[in-house]
Amino acid sequence: MLNKTPHALCSPIEDDVIWKRFMCCLKHEDGQSPSASINSEILPDSLCMQFLRAPLVVLDDNFYYPSMRYEVFQLARKYCLGFCQIHLDCPLELCLRRNRHRATPLPDDVIIAMSNRIESPNPNKNSWEKNSLVVTTMDFIKDKDINTIMALFENAMNNPPLPHEDDAGQKEADRICCASSLVHQTDRALRHVVSQAMKTAKGNQASSRNLRSLAEQLHKLKESLLDDLRHGHLRGRGVNLRSMDEVVIEATDMFERETMNIVSRD
Repeated sequence: MLNKTPHALCSPIEDDVIWKRFMCCLKHEDGQSPSASINSEILPDSLCMQFLRAPLVVLDDNFYYPSMRYEVFQLARKYCLGFCQIHLDCPLELCLRRNRHRATPLPDDVIIAMSNRIESPNPNKNSWEKNSLVVTTMDFIKDKDINTIMALFENAMNNPPLPHEDDAGQKEADRICCASSLVHQTDRALRHVVSQAMKTAKGNQASSRNLRSLAEQLHKLKESLLDDLRHGHLRGRGVNLRSMDEVVIEATDMFERETMNIVSRD
């Protein structure tokens, strides 16, 4: 495999230690034997082989709500696979600076919104997040960080979560995470409604003052509805968490109607 894709042998970053370690493991998997000098300088043969015992799947995404990450944990637990998390911590101002130097930077508002929304792993609150590591990325990742990450991977693979017994405590934990998942899915749908309402108002030449007022009212309305869902009901009526898609649709329809009432008054 490796010798048929020579373009993959070059890292996009000069002197990329992580890339060299990755290629070292690939060479072992492909039946090639790296030189002793590469092994000793980049990754000891014994350590490299530890990560060839089973596939290592990296989900590179924001996963800003714990409920998003819990869905992955549930899959790992169902199939007795190792599970761990690496949270890359970086101050907002540095994120904004780095983003502005990208070839296609995102709007600052997107970075700020994500920074406000993201919830880092909290093993004290969520026991299933115990295999988590926070890595500060203000500077380049150091060798000691790489070794810590490798140890995290090894521990996760050697201690996969086992399928839980059907007890009341676990059911309640699952219910809370399911409710959290419902909230973030609904939140995403309602944000789209708000965005469309604001675009319509701007298209109708609404004043800046009216736009600010509209944004504040819609934000309060959205948070009120989401708070309902956090407590397991929707405007006084209980919701069925097993019919999550239907609840999201119903909440969105309700929000759209109330949004239209607000826009028509303004």
